[in-house]
Amino acid sequence: MLELLQNTDDAYQKSIDKGNKPDCELEVLIEFENNILKVSNTGTFFDKDGIKAIVQGNNSPKSGKYIGNKGTGFRSVLNWADEIRIHSGEFNIRFAKEIADELFQKIKSEKQIAKQLNKQPNLYIPILAVPQNIEPCQKDGMTWIEIFVNPVKTLDDFGVLQQINNIDLKIILFLPNISRITIETEEKNFIYEREVNNGELRCLTLKKYVNDENQILETFYVFDKVIENAIEEDDIKKDIRLAIAVPQNFESFQAGNIYAFFPLLNVESPFNCVMHASYILGDHRDSISRTDANKMIIIEQLKFLVEVGEKFTSNQYTDTALCLLTPVNIKQTNWKFPLSFSQFGDLEDYYFQLLEHAKVLQTVNDEYISVKDNLKIFDSGYPQFFLGEKFKTFLKPLPSAMFIQSI
Repeated sequence: MLELLQNTDDAYQKSIDKGNKPDCELEVLIEFENNILKVSNTGTFFDKDGIKAIVQGNNSPKSGKYIGNKGTGFRSVLNWADEIRIHSGEFNIRFAKEIADELFQKIKSEKQIAKQLNKQPNLYIPILAVPQNIEPCQKDGMTWIEIFVNPVKTLDDFGVLQQINNIDLKIILFLPNISRITIETEEKNFIYEREVNNGELRCLTLKKYVNDENQILETFYVFDKVIENAIEEDDIKKDIRLAIAVPQNFESFQAGNIYAFFPLLNVESPFNCVMHASYILGDHRDSISRTDANKMIIIEQLKFLVEVGEKFTSNQYTDTALCLLTPVNIKQTNWKFPLSFSQFGDLEDYYFQLLEHAKVLQTVNDEYISVKDNLKIFDSGYPQFFLGEKFKTFLKPLPSAMFIQSI
């Protein structure tokens, strides 16, 4: 489900990059009834390259820009589907097992294929390799995909309804073009939406409604960074894409997983924020592979985190910088990053080195200094007359003095 949403967002961005920004915002409607999943969206259509990528499999137009972005999203629906129909722009096509099987029966007696079948009797033609033109049936200005789901596939932990019910609201932090996702099932209706406020710092408010009742409301400061041509993958120089969402309210925020567009279920976040990067993922797309490229991405992510922390150095944000930069488990004895980071070696010392010069510590004069500025920490409150030049290195009381002492 999340792969389909990412594909939709990528297609919209592709139009923007070509100078053809759609006239409307990108909204997605997901409907699931009688084992038919319909995914429709405004603003984007499949082009010839997109259809070709589906049929050929390893020729995705998505491959090439960001490290780890393989363009396998649409093909993931094969985990569910007996049949797939696409109505998009000039294309109205159908894929089904029966079509592929029928073609295979026609050609399996050919000499070369018969020879291969003697060696590999389980050969078959993939469903997506054989498109069939069908009658147009589309809504104005929309792409419409129908997936006829095998009923058996709805019963496991990765079934359609299970995925719909578990969609994480925070994914729309990192799908930059989708403004609203509406989901309609036989049991519940969901709406995921975001509002953008481009003030001094870019701010996104996320809302989730279930049966028209607002259940979640979260606001984040969001920062993006692209490091161009940073890593070579498949003999192509690719970009690293980073994003960090800082909660406006740390008290109600609970650190969860690292994101690669969607949450990586086996990767804990080391910090009180939502961190995203275009990692190279493991086979199940829920972990970070142990590669030199991923080590470089994590190092860049730590540097970016400190850069973001330094943007919160004004009275308006009080101790936001320190809350952001303090690891979630710092109070543990012999503190270490979670395994997803620590598997790449001693990154804790590297992180502390980054922090040594970061001017994120608020003084009694409401200025910001670094650990290297000969700072002084109070164990408790301090007299109000501790102000001015003579007290310029005295910090206001800290929520976690132990973290500063560790640095």
